[in-house]
Amino acid sequence: MHETESAEQAGTHVMLPPDTRDAAPDVLSEAQRALAEPGLVVLTGGPGSGRTRLLARLGEAFSGPVFAGGGLATLRDVPAFALTRAVRVRLPGHDAPLLAEAVRARVRGGLLVLDDLQWADPVTLAALPLIAAHTRVAVALRTPHRVPGPALAALRAAAAAWLAVPPLTSAEASALVSGVAPGLDPAAVAAVVRQAGGSPLACQALARHAQQTGGTGDDAGDLRHAIAGALADLTRPARTAMAALGLLGRPVPAALLGSGAAELADNGLIASLPSAIPAGDPVESITGTLSVVSATTRPTRADLGMVAAVSPYVAEVAAGMLDADARAALHRRLARLVPPREAVRHLAAAGDTDEAYRMAVSAARTTNRAGERAELLLLACRLPGAVPDAEVRVAAARAALATGQPAAAAAVLAPLEHAVAFESTVVEARVLRAEALLQAGDLDGARHSAAGIPAVLAPELLAARDRVLLLTDLADDPAVAVGTAASVIARHGEQPAHTGLRAALAAVAAARRAYGWENALASATAAAGDAGDALTARWSAWVLVETLAADGRLPEAAHLAQVAAGACQADLAYSWQTRFVAAGLWAAALRGHAVTAVPAQAPARAEPAIPAFGAGLPSPGQPPRGVATVPAQPAAPSVVEPVLADLVVHRAGDLMDRSLPALARAYAAAAAGLVEADAGLLGAARARLDAAPRTPVAGWVAAEIAWLDGQPDRAAGWDPDTDRIPLLSGLHRITARWAALDGAPIDVTGLESAAGGPTAIHQTLSAWAASSAAAPSAFAASAAAWSSVVLREQVRCLIAQGLHEDESDLAVRALLTAEDLAERAGLVVLRGRAQRALRRHSVRRDIRGPRAGDELTAREQQVMRLVAAGDPTRRIAGQLGVSAETVETHIRSAMRKLGARTRTEAAVRVREALMS
Repeated sequence: MHETESAEQAGTHVMLPPDTRDAAPDVLSEAQRALAEPGLVVLTGGPGSGRTRLLARLGEAFSGPVFAGGGLATLRDVPAFALTRAVRVRLPGHDAPLLAEAVRARVRGGLLVLDDLQWADPVTLAALPLIAAHTRVAVALRTPHRVPGPALAALRAAAAAWLAVPPLTSAEASALVSGVAPGLDPAAVAAVVRQAGGSPLACQALARHAQQTGGTGDDAGDLRHAIAGALADLTRPARTAMAALGLLGRPVPAALLGSGAAELADNGLIASLPSAIPAGDPVESITGTLSVVSATTRPTRADLGMVAAVSPYVAEVAAGMLDADARAALHRRLARLVPPREAVRHLAAAGDTDEAYRMAVSAARTTNRAGERAELLLLACRLPGAVPDAEVRVAAARAALATGQPAAAAAVLAPLEHAVAFESTVVEARVLRAEALLQAGDLDGARHSAAGIPAVLAPELLAARDRVLLLTDLADDPAVAVGTAASVIARHGEQPAHTGLRAALAAVAAARRAYGWENALASATAAAGDAGDALTARWSAWVLVETLAADGRLPEAAHLAQVAAGACQADLAYSWQTRFVAAGLWAAALRGHAVTAVPAQAPARAEPAIPAFGAGLPSPGQPPRGVATVPAQPAAPSVVEPVLADLVVHRAGDLMDRSLPALARAYAAAAAGLVEADAGLLGAARARLDAAPRTPVAGWVAAEIAWLDGQPDRAAGWDPDTDRIPLLSGLHRITARWAALDGAPIDVTGLESAAGGPTAIHQTLSAWAASSAAAPSAFAASAAAWSSVVLREQVRCLIAQGLHEDESDLAVRALLTAEDLAERAGLVVLRGRAQRALRRHSVRRDIRGPRAGDELTAREQQVMRLVAAGDPTRRIAGQLGVSAETVETHIRSAMRKLGARTRTEAAVRVREALMS
């Protein structure tokens, strides 16, 4: 995916009405009211808009006889054919008044229904106003059409109601798509709805195709034929304007479409948007004329402002109707009217490869955004028939790396890997390709590529090569990397001039948690930003965020991730942006609460301060500034509130609906999965994690979900790479302790301690290993240590304290505190665990309901709702804090009262009763 996708998606408009119909008229009801007495009702709409369906519903609702007919495209010249189909007798087609009298005599008090009036002959059109004077008539007229102006004016004058069939709302369209293709996920449903533009027929056809192929193209020739037939009735300027919208694929100023825009608006094929072009600015149109944009955005023929196709699918069909020469000519014309970034693609589509290459290279030199530069240069290198020189390939690779596309960078440099010449550009390309392979995760390829570069290089290239070799050693074995770092320092000094090498040395210091590693990484980030080295600035910022999170310093990690994401967004570095956003969501989800106020005093212990990103990665909306400092360990928050879990899930889900780097997808899935699992949505959380890449973060969340779901035997093992992440390593050991307590066959030897991480981890593991007499106080101290780190671990320590406490009063006090914290934080499963422990001390949380008669108690209703949601008994027991046997008792009681033979039947009956 290109880094510009987020910007492009921000400009995508789905031209659907709001989900509420309060302001929109009920077309069916208005038509029925108008037909309460003789008169003419005209329903208009585009192809596939549901006109025929509405006519059928009108006929079904009418209490008298219904005479249904309509025109046919192949028989549009046969006199009175549409009326003959309706009354099924031969009619006088040579005289309109005589024809009207013959039809009136046949229909009388019934309802005359005519579909596809755009294909009716002139005699039928002339007779309709005369028929409607004494008979109820309902007709459907497709737009656009070729009904002559005088005939159309006569129909309008005679009509009791002229109603436009509204498009489906987004909710209605989503429901229709889900009904036709129930296997589509929400993202695919949204894509189909956006493509169909509220057309029922398009929704159905595109949904079937999406279910079969996974794309949003179409496989319905009838639909394309119907749309093409309608577009053929437009004038040539209007057809060209619609085709231009199809080729552009985005909203444009109406003035750019020329004179055809007004006709498209009259036929409901385009809709106005708020204009992004200043009033009074001249805009050249596809016809070559200049128009001036007015300040109004009201959809009038005089000025439509910014417009978009109501249905992108219809616009694509219009573009497909062009022959090859006409399409190429329109692409060339559009290339003159759009920004260079789009013009390059239009020229390439038109076959003008040389011009597209020159424009791409030229535009890349002038743009200030790395995302646009990478897109233009990569496109230039990929143009068929183009032969980019080494300088262009190197520039494309640098831009791709800066925006987080290492695979594209490596691919564009591949042709230079085996070049014989050793001029500086070719050597630079080889060093850069080694960096690209390293960023892509191909350590062996990066090491091999860097090792093949001669040591006799310019200082800048030698430092870049040494950076790759150092970081490959760091990824394989941090202990070896320490020795490599010493050799690098001996060659380049402790503070190398090369910003990338300086950041690599800071990363080695961070891996072994050397004193001042935070300052070293943050300073390297700022220095790289000041030097214009975007790759190093973003990479070192990412290492800083991950290392802070690995040490349990989640508030700092979340804050720095937010700042870095804002800077990447401004530069259209989509890949890097999504990584930082996902990491911030993970930190928020794991921490479980939000700091609302932080005291201004300095931390109690003197630790190095972390420089902010400064000029390298400025805060969103702030001008570049020098290196500022923030406390490395902020004091405990004076006010702590539960995190907005729904917001985390919503943002993570929205992120996962896009094309993401594997690391960003893993962090987003872990964040949403952990929140959903803690909220009791264990099935959804497990499905989300199953589709995520395998990373240490996703691995721990999967183990935690298994434990929360009452499957402790699946929560034992973990990836050895997790031991490099102190926080996750400790959490894995804590989860394994809980799994062993629940009966999993786990050897707890070696789980007494973990390397690194927050103090709370070591206190918790020591509490598990403590004697029965010392364990309660040890768990109480652990809970206090977790209070400002991870809220859910604080709750677990309080539960463990209650389970190990011998004195009932002290145990109840700890468990009540755990229950209260879990309740406020939305930790449903842990709250159930606390309530189950409270039952041992005769503290019950059962919801008592009426027991007389055949009514379900409140607890039985609660259990059956969870059964209806598909939760197994063990999961229900965990959420409600009761035993599995108690859940089965409630289910059997509900089945008996409802007269159901299975639990599924009982759940369905409960759901139906609640819905009614």
